[in-house]
Amino acid sequence: MRRFSVIALALSFLAGGSGLADTAQIRVLSYNLGLLQLGGEDYVPDVAKRSAAAPKIVTALATAKQIDVLMLQEVWKEAVAKSLIKELESAGYSIFRSGPEEDFFKLGTGILMAFQKKTLPLGEKSARAIPFKSKGFADSFTHKGFAAATVSVVGKKDLQFEAITSHLLVL
Repeated sequence: MRRFSVIALALSFLAGGSGLADTAQIRVLSYNLGLLQLGGEDYVPDVAKRSAAAPKIVTALATAKQIDVLMLQEVWKEAVAKSLIKELESAGYSIFRSGPEEDFFKLGTGILMAFQKKTLPLGEKSARAIPFKSKGFADSFTHKGFAAATVSVVGKKDLQFEAITSHLLVL
């Protein structure tokens, strides 16, 4: 079974209702990479192959489609995160990886957000992780919650928006 959930949205945000001069089109991609592997068992087919291919494929797609905000779920392993970060930064993205990271007993949050620097510079303190207070059984083995960032649009005075993502269920 292949499990892909891709949502690509072109969003328009208006600031202060003063007309088209205050409008910006923001392209957003939210994608579940499906890289869940526990105890050497793949919960989605071909996790190792997909983990190796994901950084270049995701970056190529984001670049080709001129994605401004990329919100990825199931980036569980540090090695995959580092590869994604390297590729996305080389393509001009700022990265926020919400923590805490994976430890012996728990997976990390699995969330990685990327923002195109030319249009949406990410301020140092604008991104944050908001952990869930309670979790079901499977999710108790993760550090899940929301990742959020306040983002300003380059060239649009006082135009900001909140980018918020989460990965709600593990199994």
